[in-house]
Amino acid sequence: MGGFFLDSLVVGIAHMVRRERRRRRALRWSTADGTITRFTTSYGLPTLPLVDYTYQVNGLNYDGSATGSPIRDDQINQIGDLLDSLPTVCVRYDPASPDASRILNEDNPRIPFEIDHLEH
Repeated sequence: MGGFFLDSLVVGIAHMVRRERRRRRALRWSTADGTITRFTTSYGLPTLPLVDYTYQVNGLNYDGSATGSPIRDDQINQIGDLLDSLPTVCVRYDPASPDASRILNEDNPRIPFEIDHLEH
């Protein structure tokens, strides 16, 4: 019984470490202005925000996706309205591979949930 809890704890810690490594690596990347193209949420519990965005590097368009920390159902419309009101978001992209990108909370403090990214 305790093994399941420990396994879950180890997996959770490993996820946080990988996420932090990716975030730190992205801090060294170049930046571009981006636009949020879609906000929706996951089905089920917990409710997770899902964000799609687009950005341009050297005249080429790229897309990215992110998720975030759980939100309450009664926050969905408010968060959607706030994201719709953002004229641009700061996107970090890998100059060696511009299709690799991340949105970071420290670059986008108006995003009201902790950003995480979908695995590609």
